[in-house]
Amino acid sequence: MNPRIVLPGTVGRRCAAALLGVAILWTGAGAAAAAQHFAVSGRVVFAGGAGASHIVALIHTQTGRVSMKPCGADGAFTFESVLPGSYALSLVDAITIAGGVATSMRPASTVIPVIVTDRDLTGVEVPAYADMNGRATVDGGAPLPRFSFRLRNTSGFLSQSVVVTPEFSSSSDFSVRLPKTSKFLDVIGLPAGYSVSRFLCGRMDLLEDPLDPAKADSCDLELVFAFRPSTQVARASERP
Repeated sequence: MNPRIVLPGTVGRRCAAALLGVAILWTGAGAAAAAQHFAVSGRVVFAGGAGASHIVALIHTQTGRVSMKPCGADGAFTFESVLPGSYALSLVDAITIAGGVATSMRPASTVIPVIVTDRDLTGVEVPAYADMNGRATVDGGAPLPRFSFRLRNTSGFLSQSVVVTPEFSSSSDFSVRLPKTSKFLDVIGLPAGYSVSRFLCGRMDLLEDPLDPAKADSCDLELVFAFRPSTQVARASERP
C-alpha cells in the first residue's frame, strides 16, 4: 500500500546498516571536488504534531546519492556536510537492493524538495503519512473495479510516479495511506468501460482540486464510478 520511488543511477551499498539506525553516506562514481558544505535539519511531524523516531533519507535528485540518518525520539534530524544542490527528503520505509546497490526506496512520508545553496537549512518539516477511509460505488449497479491512486504534488516536484493502492475492508469500504500534505489524487488502473464521475472529500472536489490535509481529517473519501460497456463488449453480449 506504500508508494515506491525509483532512484536514478547508482546510489551505493550497505543499506542494511542504515536501516538499523547507522548514518551512512553513499557516493556514486567519482569524488566531488572540495567544496563548502552545509547542514540540513528539521523534524518529522506525525498526526497531531507529535514527533517519532524513524530513518530519514536525503537523496540528491541528479546523482541519486543518498544520505540516511535516524531522527530522534522527538522527530529531530540533522544532516551535516551537505553539498549545494537539489535534494529529496523523506522518511524511509524500505530500500530495495539489487546486486549490492540501492536502486529503489519506499518512502514513509511526503517527499520534500530541498535546495541547498550557500547556507544551512533549518526547520524543515517532513509530514508523515496518515490513513484515510473511503467508500467507492458504481452508478447502475455494475461490479466495483479495483483501482489505485497516483499522487501528484501541487509543486510538480519529482517526475516519478508515486502510486498507492487502497485496501478494502468490505465490498465498497476502503482505507488508503496518504501523505499529510496537499496533493492531487489521480484514479488509475480502471478496466475498460469505467470512469470516475464523482470524487469528493467533504466539500472538496478532488477531480478539480488537490486534497487539502487541513480539511481531510474531518472527511472521508467518496468515489463514484460510471460504467459504460465498450462497443466490443456490448456487441459480444448481443450475439445469439
